[in-house]
Amino acid sequence: MLSFQAVQQVITNLLVSNIELRSEDSIDIKPYTHQRKVEKIVVKLGDELEFFKTKFLRVLCLVVNRLFRSQALWVRDAERVNKCMLLAAREQFRQKCHAGQQPRHLMGPIEGDFAVAISLYHAYDLLMQHGLLPFYNFIKE
Repeated sequence: MLSFQAVQQVITNLLVSNIELRSEDSIDIKPYTHQRKVEKIVVKLGDELEFFKTKFLRVLCLVVNRLFRSQALWVRDAERVNKCMLLAAREQFRQKCHAGQQPRHLMGPIEGDFAVAISLYHAYDLLMQHGLLPFYNFIKE
């Protein structure tokens, strides 16, 4: 995520003096946009993908449960966890450690669990969004 300072640095470097924000609802843009119809179609996973999803969720449960037991993660259901949630939880954990609210000896193992979980959830996203081959190739590497 870009910080305000990073955005300001780009504006300064490009010598931008004026910024205007437009959307498809802006009065001067509206005449040039067309009505869109967005239809979401949910396709059920095939039996093979469902099998691997179920097996992989068991692996994810091990790491998620360790993070939950150490009070570094607030969700216990591995299917509801995502990478964004893990990154936010890891940041909260780090802030607690720096504030002295967490024992120092737990920092290494919990950081390790966060790293493993983030990597495993990347693999899970590949499985769910791109299929078995990208998932397999990522796991193999």
